[in-house]
Amino acid sequence: MLEDLQKSPAPRLVTLGTVTANSEEFGGKVPIPALADLGNFQGSLDGFKAPVSMIDGKPFKPGKA
Repeated sequence: MLEDLQKSPAPRLVTLGTVTANSEEFGGKVPIPALADLGNFQGSLDGFKAPVSMIDGKPFKPGKA
């Protein structure tokens, strides 16, 4: 990913935070949060076509989304 950013004429990287590990937040009430894993972005490469709805190419997990 870093190599692609370095090649870009306008590089940018977006990161997202989550509250699933914070038991004080609504999202933190998920019993066992799914581990963050982008995999190899297979879901994105495949166009998020059914039944894939996650960027890692795996089925939807609400605690991870």
